[in-house]
Amino acid sequence: MLGSEDAQAGLLAPGNDLRMSVRFEDGCWLLDTRSIFETLAYPSGGAAETAARTMAARFARSGQGVHVSVEDRRHAVVGTRTYFPCHVSGSMEQAGEGDRT
Repeated sequence: MLGSEDAQAGLLAPGNDLRMSVRFEDGCWLLDTRSIFETLAYPSGGAAETAARTMAARFARSGQGVHVSVEDRRHAVVGTRTYFPCHVSGSMEQAGEGDRT
């Protein structure tokens, strides 16, 4: 269950979408998949965001919607992206992806 901080930050994804976030903590960038997987650490925000996008696109291709939020070092949400569920038999770039920034 998402906490009130998530609701205040506007991180509630529609329906049963998975939720992921990229944030800076303890000197590294974290990709938090909200208990789907262990939280993953990256040396840069760009690397964490790329990993989040790749993972989200794969989930979308399997029919699961995903909502990704990205925070800056001050923990302000600087962008969100929703990956809409679809079944695609082509490349990952064809996964249902939509920007909301």
